[in-house]
Amino acid sequence: MLDWRAVKRRLVNLVMVVSLVLFVATIPGWVRSRWVGDEIGFAQYRQSNGVTTEIDFGIAHGGGDFGFFRVDETPSVNTWRWIDFAMPPQPLHEAVAGPAITVRGYGWYSDKSYIGSNYQHTLNAIIFPYWLLTVASAIAPAWHWLGSRRRRAAKRLVQGLCPACGYDLRATPERCPECGAVPKKAATTPA
Repeated sequence: MLDWRAVKRRLVNLVMVVSLVLFVATIPGWVRSRWVGDEIGFAQYRQSNGVTTEIDFGIAHGGGDFGFFRVDETPSVNTWRWIDFAMPPQPLHEAVAGPAITVRGYGWYSDKSYIGSNYQHTLNAIIFPYWLLTVASAIAPAWHWLGSRRRRAAKRLVQGLCPACGYDLRATPERCPECGAVPKKAATTPA
């Protein structure tokens, strides 16, 4: 029989670990983006009616911004997969122009441009500030850590232990002789 509580616990732990790793990884990326801009991606080529289209997917950062992008180019051009921008880099939300759904310059960008009759360049990007990614990835581990402290204190109280330090309160249930904490049960009873 499948223990759903164990599955839920493992899933929550997995989400917390992934979120914590993402949080730790975003900090050096955020710092690096202030001095160097990077674009990392991969290309996929499609052949249709004798015309090759290059479709790039990837991530980019620079100037404290982070973004996901997709670029379609017809005909395809040879480009490097890792590109370092000029130092110091321009923030991505200032470097990308075109129609956008944004809040203070951050959000969804979509731009299509034509150079002559043969070359078409389409850019779709989602750009947001690095601090938003860092804060968002820190929420789940912080919530889990604070919740585990509350759960541990409640479990200790049920077992007759001090919720603060874990000292056995069977002899002195009104106050912990070790740390001086007053358990909630003792604090709510009238004198």
